[in-house]
Amino acid sequence: MTSKHNNSLTIDYKFNQAELDSRVFQAEVDYEAHIQGSRRYDHEAAKEVVVTDSAKIRIFENSLADALQVFADRRDEGYTLITSAHDFPTVITGYGTQPTIAMTMRKPQHIIDARLAEIKSEIEVVYRAELAAKYEAFIEALAEREVAREEQKEIDRLAAITAKAEVKRGQRIQALKKELVEEFPA
Repeated sequence: MTSKHNNSLTIDYKFNQAELDSRVFQAEVDYEAHIQGSRRYDHEAAKEVVVTDSAKIRIFENSLADALQVFADRRDEGYTLITSAHDFPTVITGYGTQPTIAMTMRKPQHIIDARLAEIKSEIEVVYRAELAAKYEAFIEALAEREVAREEQKEIDRLAAITAKAEVKRGQRIQALKKELVEEFPA
């Protein structure tokens, strides 16, 4: 790009691996940190959202037998029970007649790895689309600036012609007055 296109336009449309890595890292952290079905605050959208995709799932069952069966089935599929102090299976008493047994389990690593690869790909596609839009905006701004410069040159040229015409008109008026004074003295 030549210097005539760099004067004051600061639209950044160049690929930045560090920016992509940062976005991927944040998406991976979000995927690992939240529990599917829980609520979290989305700062970009400035609202609360439900987590629909996560490495952790929360299981709710109404009986201990059902909870143990689901736990055994999920464990056979490769899920693991999250064993932090607050995520052991708990009994939640609700408004119904039966308590609910809740537990949080982590998806199998192969499912997590496959999803993280998809997330990375999705983030890169979105990032590159943003860059393409920024590039188009940059080109649009360049074209707008060039057209404005050409219009200003044309306006300046027309103003010069108008000024020159005014000078000629004034000169012609003076010449005519001089002629008329000589022909028709007052």
